[in-house]
Amino acid sequence: YMNKKTGQEVCLDEKKLAEDWKNYSDISTWEFVERKDSLVQAGSPASLELPVIDEFGLNRVVEHFHSNLLTCIIVAPRFSLQDEGYWAIMEQFHQWSKKNSVQVVAYVDDQENDPFDMKGALGLTLQVNATDRKYIYPLIESELGMIVMYKGVILDKIILEDLPNDLPSLTEKVPQWKEKSTKK
Repeated sequence: YMNKKTGQEVCLDEKKLAEDWKNYSDISTWEFVERKDSLVQAGSPASLELPVIDEFGLNRVVEHFHSNLLTCIIVAPRFSLQDEGYWAIMEQFHQWSKKNSVQVVAYVDDQENDPFDMKGALGLTLQVNATDRKYIYPLIESELGMIVMYKGVILDKIILEDLPNDLPSLTEKVPQWKEKSTKK
């Protein structure tokens, strides 16, 4: 990250970013410059540390990231009733997806509200996976959004402001995503 006022550059490892993400999420002060990957230890395989659990206590990240289905991960660092309209559309999309070879799951914050009580209050049947917002906010850099992937390759990343606000507009994007998935 680079401080826009001073020009100071800061390189953060994932642990430091997870701890201090609020300090660097202010886009009026900090600008993301680039991501650098560094070898932690020769011979050790890369691993994804995204501790999310479903309502049964299972971590399904690997299943989601390596699915043979187009996977839409709804990312919600803010999971509350104030976004009821958004969740209604996502639930409709989930119902549509079951008949159209698309997997829809949600990664939500578990700090502010009990995610599984909130799932019930919102009337959701889609799979909800909970974790601390410090892990999921950096995925989307927005309070709500969606990551679209196929076999671990990210095809699209959409923040709330860019998400279609009705089911037909959202389902129209699926053929474009599936087209991208066949090119990878």
